Amino acid sequence: MSFEQIPPLQKAFWIYGVAYLFALYTGAFLILLAPLELALGLPKGSGFDYFRLAVVALLCGYGTLKVIRLIVAIGQYTEPRRDDKIKPEFAIGFTIFAGITLFLSTILWATLKTF
Repeated sequence: MSFEQIPPLQKAFWIYGVAYLFALYTGAFLILLAPLELALGLPKGSGFDYFRLAVVALLCGYGTLKVIRLIVAIGQYTEPRRDDKIKPEFAIGFTIFAGITLFLSTILWATLKTF
């Protein structure tokens, strides 16, 4: 991503690291929960659940990777100040931890739901 001005680390962390990942994985849970087979007219055991799981996993994994790369880039280009409450190491670590936890829980929940 190229920016005219690099956003501050705190803004990037709260908007991209927390809000965007929350919206992304909330949408993923809703897509996996919704009975789309009925809306599309597909039979119940057609394997559409696995296709939907694969698409959601790819999109969520890609979105999480982009957020992590953005916060790492911002953390490298910003100079930490003494009075900052969020340090680059914390923002990167929290985003990686939250992304991995959300990704694995989404995949696990969807896999257990199909059985």
